[in-house]
Amino acid sequence: MIKGSDNPRDWPIRKHYPGFESTFLMFHPFLRIKEGHEELIKFETDNWPEKKDILEHCDLIKWHEIINKYKIKDIGSLDRALAFYHCTTPYNDNDSYEKLLSALKDEMLIPPQVDNFPEILENKLLEYLSKGGIDNLFCYSDIDDVEQNFSVDELIKADGLTYHVRLENKEKHILIVQDFDQRFSYIFGKQDFVEKLVINLDLEGFYCDDKIIEAWSLIPEIHKKMRWRTEE
Repeated sequence: MIKGSDNPRDWPIRKHYPGFESTFLMFHPFLRIKEGHEELIKFETDNWPEKKDILEHCDLIKWHEIINKYKIKDIGSLDRALAFYHCTTPYNDNDSYEKLLSALKDEMLIPPQVDNFPEILENKLLEYLSKGGIDNLFCYSDIDDVEQNFSVDELIKADGLTYHVRLENKEKHILIVQDFDQRFSYIFGKQDFVEKLVINLDLEGFYCDDKIIEAWSLIPEIHKKMRWRTEE
């Protein structure tokens, strides 16, 4: 917890979203357009592709692939570089950031999304829930807490989930959360359910203990402040 803060987003994640046996912090993957599909899809900030186009024309790339290939120190260093890239924080180390820029350019990657649950994983998640006997989910967000009840089939057919989505099944005690400006989402539930979901969907991330905060990778005291940099 950030000392002295009364902002719930500075609390430990499991305190902000209490009552769940297990919490998995899921990294949003990088995307790479499939070879030969470059003219069929474009990624623009104000004109993001539809879910069906992302599924058809893109492959996902995991964080560890970038960390290993570009010799980035660890997941924390990559997360800080991504947060700096998205102008979420002024804290970063120059080495990790330069390696991230090289990876994006050399590999022709789209960086992990913020503000949305990644479309490339959305249907896999929903289909897994459906196979597990979950037919309906309440859908809401951090800016609109009116809970709307949707069938899982409706959500699969939709173009994409709302910004900063919360998906909840109260009967099964499951909650999935994507928060503002974050490059990851949270999966809450019973330990057995979460572990099986992570394994079956081959998700990347880590399990949270009671001390992990949203800004888990940001340690301002040991990182140099850099000026925002825009790559043209």
